[in-house]
Amino acid sequence: MSSSTVGTIYRSVAIRMVHLTCLMLSFASAISAAPSMNKLVERANAGDYSAPELYSPTYIRFDNGLQLVMLDREFARSVSFKVRVGVGMSDFECGTQEIPHALEHMVFGGLTDMPEAELEKRFWELGVSSNAYVAGSETVFEAAAFPSSLEETMALTRRMLTEGQFTEEQWQKTSDILWQEMGGEPTELERSSSTAGELASAGTKFLAEIDRQYHQVCPQYDQQSDVELEDIQSAYDRYYQPQNMLWVVVGDIKEEEVRDWAKANLATLENLGEVPDQKIAPENWPEQRTWEGYSYDSSVGLYFKTPSIGHPDYFPLMALKEWLDQRVYTALRIGDGSAYSPMVDFWADEHHGQFAMATDTQPGSHSKALARLESLLRSVTDQSLSDQSFQRFMTGILRSWAQSPETNEGYADFYIASLWEFETRGRLIHYERELAAVTLSDVQRVARGLLESDSKYRFINIEYPEDTL
Repeated sequence: MSSSTVGTIYRSVAIRMVHLTCLMLSFASAISAAPSMNKLVERANAGDYSAPELYSPTYIRFDNGLQLVMLDREFARSVSFKVRVGVGMSDFECGTQEIPHALEHMVFGGLTDMPEAELEKRFWELGVSSNAYVAGSETVFEAAAFPSSLEETMALTRRMLTEGQFTEEQWQKTSDILWQEMGGEPTELERSSSTAGELASAGTKFLAEIDRQYHQVCPQYDQQSDVELEDIQSAYDRYYQPQNMLWVVVGDIKEEEVRDWAKANLATLENLGEVPDQKIAPENWPEQRTWEGYSYDSSVGLYFKTPSIGHPDYFPLMALKEWLDQRVYTALRIGDGSAYSPMVDFWADEHHGQFAMATDTQPGSHSKALARLESLLRSVTDQSLSDQSFQRFMTGILRSWAQSPETNEGYADFYIASLWEFETRGRLIHYERELAAVTLSDVQRVARGLLESDSKYRFINIEYPEDTL
């Protein structure tokens, strides 16, 4: 019923642990409204490339702090229902980071009058498909339901998230399941590569240096080694509170009925105490600029620290990522066949961001490959580039944007990822409008900024020694 990582959900704006996603490097995502139905502060119409009504859900923040987002999709015949709880693995110390993951499993069996098998049976009878996942700073419970099954699904979820009582037997079974989910006893290579040991990638070693207080890279492999049952119950009582929850309901619904149910069943939930503040990755970066490590393939990469999502450069950087990704792929794979999977990545949340370029390369060609990546970034600043060709490319990006989200789940994921916008602005950032406003000069300006950055890092990975494979 779970996954310990989060997939891409159209944008990454929720608070989460620093995430470096260079593939070949193995780099390792308030406005107070009265408790009545209110549209967003600024209701934005869908544009030519936006899914209908995407930017105009109903947003409510109840007096107890619980947030609710609803959208009635007129032509839907099902409902996507999700609950985000603001707790993840980076909220815990090394040795105890599996607590929220364990909770995600155990919540399904925490009702004293409804064992997990009975709960599963009831979900099957209702035609409900349920799941959950944990990330660095969030736990998300999700269900796909038929409209007539929605109220009971929400009622059962409310009970799971607020009435859980866990037993030692349940924890021991969950502990065994988590161990198997991790793959069982790790090899020395797995242990070393995931804990910033001798065989770790350059990116993992880098993260271990900058994130010591954030505990993204821990010195031990087993992150449930120091967990006891009382730790799990304590975390549930501290974090699974109304002021730390976002409920999202999208699809074939009557918003007034969902609102009335929420006012009776969610707005009445009691706060049990202050929820701990979530950790923010540190701003201190190492002086060492070049990092070396290991991976299954010889690879290199460039990494840059960038501003947060609220910064004016966010959308120019997003456009640069898309444009440069295409140029890198065209040059390195299609052009000269020197790489199998070159890529460019950009990610930001409300605190900070990162821009990365990476490529696989022939052994011994690391310096040449790094220079090639940097030259491709520099090529973006070429003054001979055509505004017309750039605009054609951006039209393609907007057409691609139109393909997501188009499902109930896509909308719901979009709203889950938009928590910061709901809380701090009371409105959604209109991605289509912001992207359409980016110009070639904007992209060239941020590209020059990366080239001149004082937080540019180089990553070099050689292949694992044969005796470790």
